[in-house]
Amino acid sequence: EYCYFNELEGGAAAAYGQYDFDYYQNSGKQAAVWISKNAAHIPGRKVFVGSNMSGFDKYFVSDSNWIASDYVRYTERGAKNWDYFVTYSRFISVAQLENKTWPPANAVHIIKVDGVPISAVLHRKNNMCVDAYAALNRKQFDSAIRLYQQYLQTEPNDETVYSPYAMALASVGQFNQAIAVLNQAIKLDPSDAGSYDMMSKIYNAMGDRDNAQKAMNMAQQLSQQ
Repeated sequence: EYCYFNELEGGAAAAYGQYDFDYYQNSGKQAAVWISKNAAHIPGRKVFVGSNMSGFDKYFVSDSNWIASDYVRYTERGAKNWDYFVTYSRFISVAQLENKTWPPANAVHIIKVDGVPISAVLHRKNNMCVDAYAALNRKQFDSAIRLYQQYLQTEPNDETVYSPYAMALASVGQFNQAIAVLNQAIKLDPSDAGSYDMMSKIYNAMGDRDNAQKAMNMAQQLSQQ
């Protein structure tokens, strides 16, 4: 009941992005039940479920013979291995909620209240983004670039991979391409100060002081909000 809002004031649709919804994470159980009923067994290993809901693993006690679960930060999901990810609207930026880039396109089950999504089950088609992140950490930039390019062909709305992808591009001197990638990240989440901060660094490396300062000003402005 606590997820509903007074319809005389516009109901859940008007409150969405302005107020916290499922702060008790009650929709987590619904998501876990859906996974238990719909996830396919994987030969030779357990199905891994990540979530930014604390204590989410308790829902799979009776399924622990084939499902494993652990906490994964939503903003770090692009660098972690998982088959399914349960996310909820708390801590998602207002910009992403309002421009409807959350839940991401790889959501296979969405839990709604009064027509608006409060949590979702994501399903990953491949783990190339994890391999790309590992290659980036090994300074194998060409491999990281190739893997990020391939991953984004199937998951273009995964905003978490654009910054490391831009870092890989900038590391081999592809500055203009890196700026273009960061602009794509900003379209998905205009409130992400990190994208502007990285853009400022890249413009500085290019010797473009004016655009570097503009990007830095935006990063500082967003960080203070």
